[in-house]
Order: sequence, then C-alpha cells, then structure tokens
Amino acid sequence: MTVSLTILCFIMLGSPKLFATAEIQGQTAIFASTMPNFNSPNLSRESGGAELNLTTAIRWDQYWRVQFSPEIKADALTKDPSEQFVFEPKELNLERKKLSQKLKVGFSRVNWEGTDLVNPMDIVHAKNYRDPLNSTSRSSAGIFYSDQIKSVSWDLIYIPLQSKALFPGESSPWWPRSLNLPVENDNLVLLLPNQVDYHVTSDEVLNHALDNNVGLRVQYHGDSWDLSLAGFDGSSSPPLLIPIVTTTAIEVYPRQIFQLQNPVLIRPTYYRHRVAAMATAVTTGTWIFRFSAQHAQPQGDSSFIPGWSEYAVLGGEKTLPLWKRDITLLAQILSSRRAESSGLSALSGLLEKSVMLGWRWAFAEKWTWTSALFQEQTTFSTFTHSELSWSWRDNWRQDLVVDLFSGPADSAIGAYDRNDRVLIKTNYLF
Repeated sequence: MTVSLTILCFIMLGSPKLFATAEIQGQTAIFASTMPNFNSPNLSRESGGAELNLTTAIRWDQYWRVQFSPEIKADALTKDPSEQFVFEPKELNLERKKLSQKLKVGFSRVNWEGTDLVNPMDIVHAKNYRDPLNSTSRSSAGIFYSDQIKSVSWDLIYIPLQSKALFPGESSPWWPRSLNLPVENDNLVLLLPNQVDYHVTSDEVLNHALDNNVGLRVQYHGDSWDLSLAGFDGSSSPPLLIPIVTTTAIEVYPRQIFQLQNPVLIRPTYYRHRVAAMATAVTTGTWIFRFSAQHAQPQGDSSFIPGWSEYAVLGGEKTLPLWKRDITLLAQILSSRRAESSGLSALSGLLEKSVMLGWRWAFAEKWTWTSALFQEQTTFSTFTHSELSWSWRDNWRQDLVVDLFSGPADSAIGAYDRNDRVLIKTNYLF
C-alpha cells in the first residue's frame, strides 16, 4: 500500500524524487465496559473489544504529503449490528504546507479551540453519537486552507457534501427508556411505554442542508490572551430528531401529555443554519480564564425547523501545588436559550444550563486522576465523570473510568439513571 501511494504521488505531482518517507504513529487498545444497573435483556448494557487509531503520512519533499489517519473499532459484546464495527477516516487527504500556509484537499476535520468539555466553537462537523459520553467529530471531504500573518491567523473551509451524524443503534441504552421522552418544548410531555422500542428511520434533508457548507475562523494571538471569531453556513449538528409516534391523549391543559405506543420512530432531519461563534482565553499568573459563545439561526420556513438558539460557557482553571504535585482545578458555567421545538432533545444537550467543577491531578509519577461533576440547574440533576490513569510501563497506560447519572425521573439526566457505567481500557502507544 505504501508503494502504491508513493507512485500515485509521483504521478499527481510529477516529483523528480525517487523515494518518499513514511511517518506512522498511533494507539491501540482493548476495552470493556458495563452498566450494572441496566437490566433490560434485549439491550446492550455491555461493550468490549479493540480499537486502533493511526496517524500516517507519506512525505516526498518539504511541502507535500499524503495523510491517512483511520479510526477503527470492533465491539464483540454489543447486541446492535450497526455498532459491532466502526471505520472512520479522520484524515485522508493531500496536504501542501509552506511556511504558515497550509492547504488540504480530501477528508479532514478541524478543531477550533474554545472552552473545555462543552465548546461553542465546535460548529463545523457532524458527530458520532454512538457513545454520547465520548462523542467525536466525523471528518468531511472538502478544501481546508489556513494561513497566518504576524499575530493574526485564519482558517477557511469549503465542504461540498457534509458527512451525516451517527446515532446509537436501536438496541442501545442511550435512547431514553423510562418514563418520558425529553423534548425541546417545555409544554409537551411524551410518556413512554413500559418496554419501549425504537426504530431510526431514513433521514430527511431540508433546504440542501448538506450541500456547499462553508466556514471561516479568524484568530488573534496576543501575549497573554487570544481572541477567535468564527462563522459557519451549513448543516445543523446535531440534526433535529423528530419522533414519529402513535399516541393517546392523557392531558391537554395546562400541559399536553400523551402516552406513546410502540415502536417510537426517530427521523433525523438535517436543516441549514448559520452560526456565529467566538472564544477568548486570558492567562494571568497561574489562572487561565476562557469564555466562548455561539448564536445559531436556522434557515428555511419548514414547520419542523426549530427557532434560534444560543449558549455561552465561562470557565476558569488554576494550577497549584498539592502534596508536592501540581493539581489543576477547573470550574465552568454554561447558560443557554432557545426557541421551543417539537424535536427530541439531543443527547449532546443534556448538560445545557449547568455548572461544572473538576480537577486534573498527577498525584504520583505514573498516576493521573481526572474528575468532573456537572449539575444541571433546572432540575438539579447531576452527572459525574471520573478517570484514573496509570502509565505502568513505557508506552503502556491503564484507564479506569466511572460515569454516574442522578436526577429526578422526569428530568433529561434522570432518564439515564440506570446508565451508570464502568469502563476499563488498556492502551499501547507507538
């Protein structure tokens, strides 16, 4: 394969060089997870298998290279066929870089820095939500250009056809399974049957939402502060999830309450929107303050398209010594507003209007403890993530992750009260 790609590069560019150099690094891992409180026999409460992340490049001079960086995951324990094998090309492109100028043509994904954990600057790519606690951006085929003059840099993106989101399979525990279906309209309640079944239908695309997506970011780099401004015109991420249901009316005033019948059909609906976002980071002494915000304005006049939305995140972190080791303390406040919609609340939006406290502590030479506690401020539901990492040999690392949900049964987070999860992963880096 290396020889074939090298020959292809010579043909495309007419390079006189006879040899190309190959660069490869990556990470492989085996993993296993379980949800001990999730007792539905037909659903996938366990996961286990292997994954591989590669970063490879073939370079034949100081300017040109071909990148191929796949992400491969095989899960032998899941009960959903769509989640047993995943292949994602994070990078598959031809790149030319000269001084500060960089041009990529092919599959790539951009990461515009904002705030930690929840990032309003993440506005370009669709997501893989099959594990919503570790959702990742999907690469898109397009043209990606960046440059810098003194303290100002910019990125310009053109995506002729945007990639689509990936959602949990129909046997996944990440679809709401108890009491009610969380929707974006506060006056509408959809009660679930005792044993709810989901079926994700074919998606719908409105207003050519996936075609000709464009994005621009301009960034200023100061001595102790940065400022970023970004805009995007293209597909919504995530798409609107429209439940198609058979219902029986329970109450119509003051709230509309309906009992759903099986199966609950979910239709992903992509619509076009325009997003403006900004981020700034200020460093003063041992403190770092970050602020990021976005405003999204949907385009089109379909009755399914939601109204505007906006949210902002303010965060701070401070590093200080603890037991002869440094600990980094994190705090974050998130606030959001949106027009009402009849769509299903996306899994990625469960922690809107929340506060977060956390830390990152390398308490021993080979040990690191990272933890974060989110509290949603409407129902005071909580989500806790805690991760312990042990670098027990060169290139080897062991991870133990615990995720806990707690909240009222009728809240968005409380609907996942049985989804407490324990994950063990053994990593090898090369």
